[in-house]
Amino acid sequence: MTRELKMESVFIGVHIPKTAGTTLIKILEKEFGFNGFHQTTNLQKNADIGIPFIEEMHDNSNYKVLFGHHIDEKTLFHFLNRNIYLFTFIREPIQRILSQYRFCIGLAKRQNSQPIDFDSFYSALQKNLLCNWIISRFPSFLDDNDISLPLHQKAIKILRCFRFICSTEEFDSKVVDLLGEMKVSSENMIIPRANVSGQKNVEMEFDLETIRNDNKEDIALYSKFCEARKINFLAQNPLIFDSDYYQRKILELSSQSYNKQQRLKSCFNQAAREYKSYGNLEREIKKTKIDILNKALKLEVLLSQFNNLDLQEADFSKKIEAVIDSVCNLD
Repeated sequence: MTRELKMESVFIGVHIPKTAGTTLIKILEKEFGFNGFHQTTNLQKNADIGIPFIEEMHDNSNYKVLFGHHIDEKTLFHFLNRNIYLFTFIREPIQRILSQYRFCIGLAKRQNSQPIDFDSFYSALQKNLLCNWIISRFPSFLDDNDISLPLHQKAIKILRCFRFICSTEEFDSKVVDLLGEMKVSSENMIIPRANVSGQKNVEMEFDLETIRNDNKEDIALYSKFCEARKINFLAQNPLIFDSDYYQRKILELSSQSYNKQQRLKSCFNQAAREYKSYGNLEREIKKTKIDILNKALKLEVLLSQFNNLDLQEADFSKKIEAVIDSVCNLD
């Protein structure tokens, strides 16, 4: 299909944790509503108001923007008949880690649970999360001979397929450019602050040099981005969008097989982990307002099965495979 014959653009954004993504979600929900905007950061919220996974929808042509933690290259399969505009945000790596820790402290207080100490938090934290988040979600956007590249170079190559990238540090001044592309007027707009931990005075003892060494690929990525921003200050993507490479990767992606059943398994797996992690399964079951009986049944079966599973078990995925099979077959 030629570009001219495609439908209007759809904006698809990757939400890396603690990069001002929740603030953007608040803006997009207000501008587009649930009929024009689909978020995948808070899966509990979607279940609560009856919004199905994109993979369950027969018609998604009403969506203008998709954004969230669970966006990846498989999401693009549902929009290959449209011009896809990829975007994301990054953040200075050390500040991102500290912000995530403060968020965890705030979450523990809201849940009346014991706050985690920094060492325990950091030992369980994925290192070089910026690079790994990008690479793990768009592996097909790399070529076979890229396997030996350092993580930050792999991430940069993928990010050159994105039309818009900005850092959290420049969010207020640059997000208006993204909104402009979406035909949203930012005149007199007050940028809300969402999902801010409020734990500014949390005492933390940590070895800064160790954190820097552990996350040197993320630091290299952010450094390259900042250097590029100085040169290409007005660019939507200072790393420079590579249109030819992007079009080639979209063409390659469109030729791949797509297993919708397996994708749905992954979606329910992600949802269950989120419900379990936030510790309010029973509350979610009781308050879920879903009109479609079939979807309600899926949710109840799913949550009841996951209620007593330990997420730390190495064989978690194997144990739930049969459960998700049964859930996905409730059509």
